[in-house]
Order: sequence, then structure tokens, then C-alpha cells
Amino acid sequence: MAPAWWKSLRWSRDLDTSTENGTDVKYEALSALPGQASPRDSEIDDSLRDGNGQHRQSPMRRRGGTRLPWIISTVIFGLTTLILLVKISRGRTEVGPSCDCPGGDDRLDVGEFGTYKDGFNTELKTALAGLPVDEERWSGHLVYNASNAHWKIVYPPHEPRWVADPPNPAIDVMWNAVERGRTVYLQGPEADFVRERTTFENGYWVTGLDVFHQLHCLNSVRKALWPEYYHINGSDPIQKMHINHCLDYVRQALMCHADSTPIRRKFFPEAGVFGPDLTIMHTCRDIDGMMNWSLARSKMDGPGSEVPLNQSLVVTEEHPYADVAEPVHNE
Repeated sequence: MAPAWWKSLRWSRDLDTSTENGTDVKYEALSALPGQASPRDSEIDDSLRDGNGQHRQSPMRRRGGTRLPWIISTVIFGLTTLILLVKISRGRTEVGPSCDCPGGDDRLDVGEFGTYKDGFNTELKTALAGLPVDEERWSGHLVYNASNAHWKIVYPPHEPRWVADPPNPAIDVMWNAVERGRTVYLQGPEADFVRERTTFENGYWVTGLDVFHQLHCLNSVRKALWPEYYHINGSDPIQKMHINHCLDYVRQALMCHADSTPIRRKFFPEAGVFGPDLTIMHTCRDIDGMMNWSLARSKMDGPGSEVPLNQSLVVTEEHPYADVAEPVHNE
């Protein structure tokens, strides 16, 4: 037997409104309790009989049944709206730095994060516009010899070398090109994301893509392995602090991007052992395109067109910029 709340959803036809001539039909809720006859039950029974005394289909049934589906859909819509509002609120309040440090008051007014191809909402998307994402096979993998030791590093023919033992000028050419792309000068629409949020020089907003700061840090660690070749004082406390900063910065970059490409294992017949197969495909952004974009903006092409509202961001001789990419010695 149906519960009382279900029977209370029965509806009666308003006898003052005709259903035969196409006009609207009005319905009103019955207030009779279960087991009690409504004073209009006989009227409903008569209204549902045709001229031959046979019951005809209820107008409500012809229109799709009771109001219960509408009630359920309304509840679902309300719950969905509430969940979306909570999600957007969390996206606006939880994204961003939580430490009491420079930039700690910067909050991203976004609800979604963006995409790897088009750029995330923390990135300068204009630098990625039109650049492809492709699959690349990484090189520099290790092979094993008969003594089960790492024998050598293998590179494809004619591929540029980024490391060598010992270093050489050709290696430095590669890294020096990366260093030149660390700083870019932006104006107009390209500067929209950083306007009034970075330093200002000669009509330009000064910034740079973080990937090249990360590569600079990696290059600094590489050079620290060869202090005699690069004339580095490894005992200098400022130099040590810079290297520690770089190690931790690259660590954060690796953990942030968290490449989940699985590393397979293969058999090395000469050594008779299984080892990691590092010649696997990865999904990569076009770093050459990003490098070309940065190098094209690495020098001021005459005075820029921008005018800062916040004069405290302007770099002057009295207030120069101390580059975090280089160790700073206070005299």
C-alpha cells in the first residue's frame, strides 16, 4: 500500500476548465487522507467516463504523469548547483602560495586549471600559442657491460650533447643559448598577464619563462661539478647557497610536473641482466619554439609603449634588480 505522502500527490481535474476544446487544464491537490473519500471523487469518476460509460485516459496521464519527476529533477539540479559553487569557491581560494613571502597575496581568480597543451592558468599562455605538443623518445640511456656495470651513455647520431666529461666549448654553446632566453621584455597584449605584477624598464614589463630559470639552475649544478674548468670557488658560502637553491628549485619543478610515463625493463644480453629501458616515448612541449619565442623578446627593441601605474615597480639606478639566477655578494 502506498504511503500517505504519495497519495497526497494525486491531482484532480478542475471542472470549470474544459479539456475537449484544447484549452488549458488546471489541477488541484486532494487533501483527503488515505481511506477517506474526497467530496470530489464522484466528480472525478464522472469526468473520466465517456458517453458510453467507459473510463477514458486521465488528462494528467496524457501529459506525462504526476509531479514527482519534476520534484526529483529540481532536487538534483539544486544539489548539482551547490557542488559546482563549492568547487569554484575552492578553486579561487586554495590556488596560490600559502606562505608569508613575496607574492603570497597573489590569488588566481579561476575555477579550472587549463590544459597542458594550451597552458595552465598560472602560465604565460601567449608563449605557448600555436606550439605543438608531440611525443619524443628521450636519449642518453645507460647500457651494461659484461661485469654488470654501467658501461656508457648512448646518444643517437648527430644529436646535440648537453653533457660531457670533461666539458668543452661546444657544450657551453648549448647552455649559453638557454641562459640568453631567461629574460623577456613584453608590451601590449603579450604583457596582459604580468602587467603591474612585475618589474618595469624603459616601457617594457620584464619577466621570463620559468623553464629557463630551471635550466639555468641545472646548468649551475653542472658547472659546480667542474669548478676548475669554470673557475668556481666551491668553498664560497654564497656559491653553496646558490647551488642549494638550484637543487631544491629543480626538485620542486620535477615534483610539480610529475611525469607519469612508465619506465620499462629490458634484457641486456652482454651483461646477462635486466635493466631499465630509458629509450621510452614522452609527451613534450615544443621547447625549441618556446626558446625562439623567448630569444625574440630577450632584447628591448627601442623604448616600449607601456606606462606603469605603480611606480614602485620601476627599475632605476637607485633601485636595481638583483637577479636570483646569479649569486649576490653584499659588499
